Formats: sequence, structure tokens, C-alpha cells
Amino acid sequence: MRKYKLKEDSFKSKIFIFFIIVLLSCFFPIYSLAQQDIKSPGGKTTHNIGKSLQQELDEIKQQLEANRTKQSEYKSQISALQAESSRLNNEIPILENEVYLLNEEIAELNLVLKELEIQINILIAEIQNLEEQILDAEDQIEQLEKETDDRLKNMYLSQKQNSSTSSALFSSDGPSALVKTDAYRYAMQKDTNEKLEALEKIRLKLEIDKQKVEEDKIEVDKNRKKSEEQKIALDQKKYRAEQQKALYMQKVRESGQQITDIKKLMEFLSEEEKELLARYDQIQNALLARNEVANGMKVSRGDFLGIEGNTGYSYGAHLHFGVSVDGVIQNPCTYLSAYGCGGNGKLATPLSGAVLTSGFRTSSRPSHNAIDVSAGGGGTVVAAHDGYAYFFFEPCPSWAPVCNNGGAIVAKVCEVDGCGSGFTTVYYHLSCTAEPSDSPRSCN
Repeated sequence: MRKYKLKEDSFKSKIFIFFIIVLLSCFFPIYSLAQQDIKSPGGKTTHNIGKSLQQELDEIKQQLEANRTKQSEYKSQISALQAESSRLNNEIPILENEVYLLNEEIAELNLVLKELEIQINILIAEIQNLEEQILDAEDQIEQLEKETDDRLKNMYLSQKQNSSTSSALFSSDGPSALVKTDAYRYAMQKDTNEKLEALEKIRLKLEIDKQKVEEDKIEVDKNRKKSEEQKIALDQKKYRAEQQKALYMQKVRESGQQITDIKKLMEFLSEEEKELLARYDQIQNALLARNEVANGMKVSRGDFLGIEGNTGYSYGAHLHFGVSVDGVIQNPCTYLSAYGCGGNGKLATPLSGAVLTSGFRTSSRPSHNAIDVSAGGGGTVVAAHDGYAYFFFEPCPSWAPVCNNGGAIVAKVCEVDGCGSGFTTVYYHLSCTAEPSDSPRSCN
């Protein structure tokens, strides 16, 4: 019996140890989570959730910044390439005009060269003609001299054969015949001399003319050489201009291709940016939708709740202020003395320095269950009564034509914690809230 009891005690001890182990295994995870809790100003305990989302959001911000920096660099490159292409495109017509003018000058020089060539050929022909005339004159002079010598020689031989000098003196004719012969000889010699002199003058003139024509030919040759050098210079200038034009056109084509390539890269970056922005908005909305931070913290009438903004379905900075009592919607003006409402003043002015921009359930907006007031943006929004503050993010309705920041940042103050009864006031379209700095909605 005792042995059985010992076994029973041993079994109970084992059961007790098992339960202790189970309790400890449950306690440690709870303790671990408690170590991560954050105390809000209202004394509420909240978990530090969303830390990985915040890290991802920061990474996306960095990626967006790098993406936009790269896009900005690409835009600058495109602007520089477009400016260079524009400059080159302006230079190309100038070069084309220069080439055209050079072609005109070259064509003109070609005509000048042809004219000079013709002049040279004419001068060569004149020189040849003058040389022939000189040779002809020289032949005439030589022929005339020969003929004169032959006539004189024949006359001398004929006279010698017919008679001697002494017989001529005592002949019937006497000295007169001899005198006549001498006179004829003299006259013939004089005529010959005159002809020779005339021919010599012609020859000398032809020599002078030839010399002048040769000098003219030398001058024309110089002009031709000068024109040929000018043509070579113009050809080289034209070649350089054409090469420059071809280079500019090539650069323009290359710039165009570079611009096309960069635009493709920018399209890729733009798509990447859209994806990053979509993911950024998704994470931002998820972070903004966190309701656990500082919810239910105690506030007093006039305490800071946030800053007037333009978030959500809104067309401008304003405060959408709504009131309900015991769950029944009320006209806020019933409880406000500000904004020309003339109410009982039971509620404090939620936005000082503001004006009423839209009333409660007006004929134009019968479903508007609040009032809209605006201080122009950036005004301080305060609690209209004592109670407990709650903050949340409300996405825009799908039908909303505008949606700023992905949704509205909202504050709500309930007279009773949990909002089961009493006054409840709502404050829409805030830009930031009085939540602690660890909230993405925080103004701190």
C-alpha cells in the first residue's frame, strides 16, 4: 500500500512539474511582448508594430530620391544634347551656304582659268604668227639682197663683155652711156636699200610686238597660276566645310540616338517611380491607418489635437467639424458661439480665426452632417470639450473625384471613454495630429 502511495505521489509531482513548464512557456512570450510595449501620453499601452513597414518606407524614399535624381540627370543630359543639336542644326545651314558660295567662287575661277587659257592660246598663236612674219621678213630681206646682188653682178658682167671702159668713153654714146649705167645702178641700189630698210623696220616692229606678246603671255601665265592656287585653296576650304558639315550631321544623328536611348531609360525610371510611389502610398496608408497609438488618451477642453489640413476628399485646407450626442448627429452651431453660429457656447471653438465655409445640412448639401470652417490652412485644431482622444486614418471613398494623401487624417474626442454615450466630436482633414512622435501622423 505504501509502495502504491509513493508511486501516486511521484505521478502527482510529474503532473505538477509539467504544468509549471507550460505556465513558464506561456509567460515568457508575454513578457517578451511587454518589453516592446510603448506608453502613450494618456497612459495607454501600445505595441511597436509596423517597424518593418517604416523601414521599407524609408528604403522606398531613398529609392525614389535616387530614381528622381537619375531622372533629373537624364533630363539635364537631354537638355544639353538638344541644345548642342540645336546649335549644330543652326551651324549646318551656314556651312551649306558657305559650301554653295565656295562652289560659286570655284565655278567663277574655272571660267577665269578657261578665259586665261584662251588668252594664252591666242597669245601663243600671235607669237607664232609674229615669228612667221619675222621669218618671212628676214627671207624677203635676204631674197632682196640676193636679187640686188645678182642684178648688179649681171649688169657688171654684161657691160664688161660688151665693151671695155676705154671704148665706152670714146664710143658714139661717149661718157653719157657710162653715166646712165651708173645712175641706173645707183637708182636700183637705192630702191633696194629703201626696201631693205622698210623690211628691217617691219622685222624690228614684229620683234617688239613678239616681245610684248611674250610678256603678256608671262603675265597671263602668272594670273593663271594665281587663279589655280586660289582654286586649290577654295577646294580645300570647301572640303573642310563639307567635312565639318558631315561631322555636325553625324553629331546631330548621334545626339538624336542618345536622346532616344535616354528617353527609353527615363520611361523605365518613370515606370519604376510609379511602382515605388504605389508601394509608398500603400505603406503610407497602412502606417496612417494605425489606430493604436495614443488612442483613448485623456484630453481637456482646448487641448491641442492637430493642424488644419487638406487630407482626404477635400478641395482646400479646412476643418470638417461634426457633433453627436448619445449617438445622434447634431448641428454643431447649436453648441458654438463662434463662426456666426450664435449657439450656447457649450463647446469650445475648435479652430480659432476661421470662418464658416459650409453649413450643416444646407439645401445645396443636405447630407452634410457637419460644418466646414477654414483658417486658410495651418491653423491649430483643439478639443471642443473634455474627454478621450482617438486618432485614425479614413481612406477616400471610391467615388471621390479628389483624394489627397490617400485619405483623411481624423481626430475624435469622446466625452466617455469608448464613445458609448455623451458628446462625441470629430475633426476631419488634419495634416497631422497630437499623437506621439512614433506615429506617422504625428505633428512632432
